[in-house]
Amino acid sequence: MPPTLKLPRPTEHLLVYELLKEAGVDVSDWENYRDSEHPARNPKYCYNWAFHEEDKVVLCVWYSNMKIDGESTYQEGNYREISASKRGWEANQRKRAFEFDQALQVANRGVPIRVIIVEGNQREDTGEKSSKVQRRILDPEPWHIAYYKEDGEFRIVRGAPKSDHSKTHKLARLAYNTSNWEHPTGDASRLEASNTHNSKEGYAHEECGVADRRLALWVHPRIQQSLKQAPLRASRRYPIHNRTE
Repeated sequence: MPPTLKLPRPTEHLLVYELLKEAGVDVSDWENYRDSEHPARNPKYCYNWAFHEEDKVVLCVWYSNMKIDGESTYQEGNYREISASKRGWEANQRKRAFEFDQALQVANRGVPIRVIIVEGNQREDTGEKSSKVQRRILDPEPWHIAYYKEDGEFRIVRGAPKSDHSKTHKLARLAYNTSNWEHPTGDASRLEASNTHNSKEGYAHEECGVADRRLALWVHPRIQQSLKQAPLRASRRYPIHNRTE
């Protein structure tokens, strides 16, 4: 038995305009056309396949194109290929495909995705030049980009992205000291991994301070013996003071 899609299936002909408002998209510009009393009919927007703002992306995707991989529901494709193909696609369709690809690029920067699931007669099934959407629904769950390649190939996955600490970019290591930096305290060691210098030796490399124009180097008892065998040489400008207390 084939796996069942775990997402809502559209049953009503809901308007894109109303679903975008539900998703929090600004639709005020829809009123700027001759039939301002019926903004949902604005042809500048109502036939589009994708919409995006700085902090959100909304994509219209076909229910029949959904796929399952384990517990994940996803959809993949390449709208850039459609936008670049003059054979089999009308100019307005290529424009909408281009805008879909642009929205994917925005989402690829970490912007959350909402999905409008559509059903009806797809052009591949009917042989027509354009599809006819009959039903729509806004998926209550967020989606995210699994990957977006340089050639425009993409995969979007239902659900919020899972945290991956292995991909965390560390910009700086912060250290602190509770003795006003007069001597090392090793306070941060309990917050660090077990393999750091601070955790192993009881003090951090940062706990060497400059005061009164002299470089003060505190020497941990564990390395005093080695210092006796290889004494430190003081600079004329910055004499080194060996404090063991």
